[in-house]
Amino acid sequence: MSVSNNIPQNESYEQRRDREERENRERYMRVLALVQSIKLEGWTYQAREGEQAFYSTPREYGKLIHAGLRGEIWFSLEWNDKSRLVVHVNFPRDRNGQYYGKDYNQKDPRITVSLTKTAEAIARDIQRRLLPEYLPMLAERVKRIQANESGLDQLSAQGKRFAEAFHCLQIDDRTKEGHYRLSLSTERDVKPAVTVGVHNGTVSIHIDNVEAGAAIQLLGSILPNNEQWKAIAEQKATDQAKTRAELRSLGYNV
Repeated sequence: MSVSNNIPQNESYEQRRDREERENRERYMRVLALVQSIKLEGWTYQAREGEQAFYSTPREYGKLIHAGLRGEIWFSLEWNDKSRLVVHVNFPRDRNGQYYGKDYNQKDPRITVSLTKTAEAIARDIQRRLLPEYLPMLAERVKRIQANESGLDQLSAQGKRFAEAFHCLQIDDRTKEGHYRLSLSTERDVKPAVTVGVHNGTVSIHIDNVEAGAAIQLLGSILPNNEQWKAIAEQKATDQAKTRAELRSLGYNV
């Protein structure tokens, strides 16, 4: 039986392993040289971190980064066709490490190109086929990050004022998209005395183990228009009473 692709017949396991490693190494060096030659205005090549491997793994061939846009383009081989280069993208993270990837109904922008193309031709493909889809998504996520980090800054500033007023020693502020949390403790390594959460415009405030006068003072600083909040609370109580009455009329014991 003939063997295609110039694979030697009666090859031992060790010979096959050495040959495949040599072929992978040679392919790796060819593709790496090609990727390093791709030039896009404003984008800078960054080598893969850590020890170089000669097998197809994510980010094997390094990436292009754009510091101003916070963009990242990276390269790998198509898993089932080593003659094609896959051009992927990444989205940025906020300062707390939260990744702002695609929405659930979106696909990650990506293209594949033939390894027979020149670096200049691949760069043109990226400009024409990838960036028009990627850059608007990237800009929208950078805007989200800036808005969320701005919200965290405001919450942290308010938290520092609370901490000073209530002699808190520890502040823990965290954020993820649309959700901020600030915890204040009167002693280190104890349960937070005050936790302020913001999620999609809704504020939740939890106060534990705080002297009553201090708690009232805290609420007063958060809710300066007490009459407005009183009216909202009264309306909510009226709605709840109406709902209970309707349920009782239907035979429910509430």
